[in-house]
Amino acid sequence: MKARISEELEKLINEKIYLDLEIHLLTRKLEKASQRNLQESIAFYEKIFNEKFKQLKKANDELRKQNVKIHQPINDDIFVQYNFYVKENGGGYKEGNFRYWKSAIKYKLKQRLDPYFCSPNRRKV
Repeated sequence: MKARISEELEKLINEKIYLDLEIHLLTRKLEKASQRNLQESIAFYEKIFNEKFKQLKKANDELRKQNVKIHQPINDDIFVQYNFYVKENGGGYKEGNFRYWKSAIKYKLKQRLDPYFCSPNRRKV
């Protein structure tokens, strides 16, 4: 269900969802590098993690100012749904959800993180 909110707020909610997923992915990569004891990779992942975490903090602060609450995702076989609500200044709430196709999420995450991982000086881990 599409809530009647500004396009800017929709983009901010979408960005926050993808930043959460990126941080989750980077955390897993950091754990694998720690298990393999790859110090160079650990430093590289921590650098990206810190950058993404700052972006997430900024997005969370802006969403808090806009009175937006995003709930935990609901998983289907093929889709993931994020419900949210926006508290209005005059009273009342606007509820909505974003529904993502899991394969599209993977593709979008790959596109967002490729600039970091496909640099000429970087080897695959």
